Amino acid sequence: MKDARVQVMGIDAGGTMTDTFFVKENGSFVVGKAQSNPEDESLAIYNSSQDALSHWQSDVSKVYPELVTCVYSGTAMLNRVVQRRGMEVGLICNKGFEQMHSMGRALQSYLGYALEERLHINTHKYDDPLIPLKRIRGVTERTDVKGQVVIPVRQEEVKVAVKELLEAGAKAIVICLLQSHKNAESERIVRDIALKEIEKLGKNIPVFASVDYYPQRKESHRMNTTILEAYARLSQADKPSLKSATDSKSMALNLIFV
Repeated sequence: MKDARVQVMGIDAGGTMTDTFFVKENGSFVVGKAQSNPEDESLAIYNSSQDALSHWQSDVSKVYPELVTCVYSGTAMLNRVVQRRGMEVGLICNKGFEQMHSMGRALQSYLGYALEERLHINTHKYDDPLIPLKRIRGVTERTDVKGQVVIPVRQEEVKVAVKELLEAGAKAIVICLLQSHKNAESERIVRDIALKEIEKLGKNIPVFASVDYYPQRKESHRMNTTILEAYARLSQADKPSLKSATDSKSMALNLIFV
């Protein structure tokens, strides 16, 4: 067992503790734990890794170089949503559906309420949407329920939408069009145009198309899932800092963020 190669490392970075999980090619695994350190996340990862690998009488200098996959996740991303500290996201949707996200779902307004409070709509309260209306733009396009493109994407409108979202301070752009789970063509056209326009305008921000993350029916589910993916994602500024921090301790991890 000691000779089996360590192939996978998982990192679960929480607000209090940082857990690491190592798996060998034969399926055996160990788990480590250390105090989280928001000032230097790499220190918590390092200490947790050493704690885990001590069960195999090994250490990071021997194991990290042979890793095949390293996945970073954790409650830190959930905390971003709960504390509303996520990225400033922009949304491109079908024209006429700009308020779909802010309308939300009825359940959101009374979840956890007592029965008498559920019965009266004046007691219901919606949280502020993750994306305000000022960072939402609609473009002309329509695909029917069978997946047939009825109205092609107005590409000039997409270019204008991207420019306006960047000017409004968007640090990421989500794209969600009606019926894209049936036919992804229009949404991918919008995605590709957005990427080109962002580059043309000298910016470097991610684009999240719902067909790439949650290509399922039910528009509000698909839109909200993709928005959460963008909102809770580590910012482009955070990723290099974590990468450089781990590199500085000879931890050279090829991190995958989920």
